[in-house]
Amino acid sequence: MQNDDKADTSFKPKRSFFAARDLYMYRHGYPAKSRETKFFSTYANLKFYTREIAMKPDGVYIDEILTKWNGDYDKLEHNHTYIQWLFPLREPGLNWHAEELTTEEIKVNSSV
Repeated sequence: MQNDDKADTSFKPKRSFFAARDLYMYRHGYPAKSRETKFFSTYANLKFYTREIAMKPDGVYIDEILTKWNGDYDKLEHNHTYIQWLFPLREPGLNWHAEELTTEEIKVNSSV
């Protein structure tokens, strides 16, 4: 006869554990990424904001998003590639064409 009362000895962290870890990383400036250098960055986020490059993969510049897409909720709802370009983070997201925001970009953008 099998004992169904055995305790589950495997540990499976709850979703709140991962959320707390992610919030800690965000609030503390992603300490594991503190060794990044200018050499590895192409400054894509900064270039997008200064209208030097279009977002990838759609080839749309920031001006078009802010003007022609303004109020076009159907386009905004069905096209999510712009989100990581308008609101870049220091971690990867769903648009693998978008680059992670670097501390150097933050410093340069803050001084403008």
